[in-house]
Amino acid sequence: MRTSTRGFDSESTRAEAEQQPLQAKWRETATAAHYAQSARGRWRSPRAAGKDVRLVTSLLQRNKLTVDRALDVPCGTGRLSEALLPSSGQILSFDSSRSMLLQARITGAQLPQPPRLAQARAEALPLAADSCDLVLCCRLLHHLNDGEELESIVGELVRVSSAWIIASYWDCASLEAITKGLRRPRPGGTRRARPVAVIDQAFAAAGALVCDRIHARRLLSPQTFVLAHKEKSATRG
Repeated sequence: MRTSTRGFDSESTRAEAEQQPLQAKWRETATAAHYAQSARGRWRSPRAAGKDVRLVTSLLQRNKLTVDRALDVPCGTGRLSEALLPSSGQILSFDSSRSMLLQARITGAQLPQPPRLAQARAEALPLAADSCDLVLCCRLLHHLNDGEELESIVGELVRVSSAWIIASYWDCASLEAITKGLRRPRPGGTRRARPVAVIDQAFAAAGALVCDRIHARRLLSPQTFVLAHKEKSATRG
């Protein structure tokens, strides 16, 4: 396997500076433990903790997807492995945070087939082009800046996929995004909501077509997943 050099680190020092506090937060052991707790930690309740699992499962089932190898990046504590397992022969779980990977190992140990874990960043995945049939990227895109930063990450997800990409983003047309002004990050924050067209364009620029979309709560919650299919003519690195 070769390491891709695609990314925004050397091209946008401003974007890198904005991401450093966020990356540092995710690498903290306490943060990983916080995310691993369904009821008392990151999530309001076990049902809230399972929301993304249900959405990803729905996308996979209604599109009848079965793949040999799936990549989950950033995998966080590994909570989405249970959604991928029924449809995937093998799961690769990548995250830049060692603390998150330690939690993901605990999560994976409870599964019939634990994922293969590796420390890696989404903007420079240590995989050759077309290495995975499906790439899953949850709760990362809404932390990125519009333009080059978003397009670079989406481009890397599409590069390593041979067919399918599932990614979450925040939809600015939701009531929560409108009432809380989520089109722009709050002071000291990084999360932002976007129009559908921005996400679709980012995937199109990378050589993938968005073919399905599922909302956590239509018109209420910003959390949304898209399913994109890589076009055969997409550039391969």
